[in-house]
Amino acid sequence: MSVEVLERQARLCRPVPEEEAKERHQRRRLRMRWDKETGMRHGWFALPDVEGAAVERALRRRAGAMPRGLGGGARRRRPDAG
Repeated sequence: MSVEVLERQARLCRPVPEEEAKERHQRRRLRMRWDKETGMRHGWFALPDVEGAAVERALRRRAGAMPRGLGGGARRRRPDAG
């Protein structure tokens, strides 16, 4: 495991002071739009670390459950596909 991964995990495990949690909650953002030409949904979000990790897990789980062969293969539909 890299130092970066360990630091991230430590940040996710540490208790967050209530005031900081409220500030993070107020700074949350979510933007989405449809690209009608490509038929793709584009999105951008900024979430506190714990919420962001939960969203990442959900997206990866959903992408892994999608059947292959639709719209260019599962690799293209994964949230980390480039």
